[in-house]
Amino acid sequence: MGRKQRYFPDGSTVEVMARTHRATRLLRPSPTTNALFVGVIGEALRRYGRWIQVHDIGALSTHYHGALTLACQAAFEAYMHFVQGQLAVRLGWQTQWRAALWGQRYSAGVVFESAMARRRDYIWAQGLPEGLFASPLDNPCVNSISALAAGRFALHGVWVGQTPEAVASGRRGAAVAQPRVVPLTPWPMDRDKTQAQRRAEAKAAAKRLAAQHEAARGDTPVLGAAAMRAADPHSRTASPPRGRACPLAFGTDAEVSDFRAAYDAELERRDRLMDDLVTHLDVSAWPQGLAMHSTLRVAVRRRTRQAAAVRQTLREAGLGH
Repeated sequence: MGRKQRYFPDGSTVEVMARTHRATRLLRPSPTTNALFVGVIGEALRRYGRWIQVHDIGALSTHYHGALTLACQAAFEAYMHFVQGQLAVRLGWQTQWRAALWGQRYSAGVVFESAMARRRDYIWAQGLPEGLFASPLDNPCVNSISALAAGRFALHGVWVGQTPEAVASGRRGAAVAQPRVVPLTPWPMDRDKTQAQRRAEAKAAAKRLAAQHEAARGDTPVLGAAAMRAADPHSRTASPPRGRACPLAFGTDAEVSDFRAAYDAELERRDRLMDDLVTHLDVSAWPQGLAMHSTLRVAVRRRTRQAAAVRQTLREAGLGH
């Protein structure tokens, strides 16, 4: 099945979501797991922080959501490639997991300013609809609302790497734990708010979201942070969700419609460029044993079908020669 192509205009704010393999609890909260999780994002920002700003993070044992603003799509793809790969390696070691950590590639959607408050509440409320805890401040996994409500505007973690001397020499040296920081920059809608205002807003949102989900939960008890920490990281949730990924965009109907039109136009433009590229490509000269890039392969097939259709039309018109 073909995968949805990503399209993020420069300067977009994006919501990202990634799920573990078959809803396995590989992100189970613990001091080590949380420190490694934040450390990977902090190291990614050390490398790509000129082009990426992180606004919020909300994780559970089986998945995580994040909101960030990107300078360009190329930087975003490099950032996410690093984060997903390094989380898979380090959390795989931590949980002694020998298979794929992620169930599929991450999904992401553009968030327009009209939908930012709603999406921020969604990220802050992770775990409340599932009845895992009573308040978002009780979430034992990595989350930004707890830090903001406590007046901390950054998350702190650990990056386990090699010493600069070992990297420079090309030899594998001893692992060294280095502190990493993930600044929680304001959303574009909050760009003019002070830190005191952001803290007050996070505290008020925690009370509001807790009351809202308490009414919906009724007398059903919550699971609790202790039970989440005690769960086997190789276990799975009883009914793992399927097929729920981020849409192309979050916003008003008009904003989403315009974005979809721009998305379709860019895909069509890309297809035309690829068709021009493969017009005179000699596929028989492609090196044996080397896979062709999927986008290029699709373009070759499309051009082949077009050429076959043209030949058939000419034959039917008596112009087969």
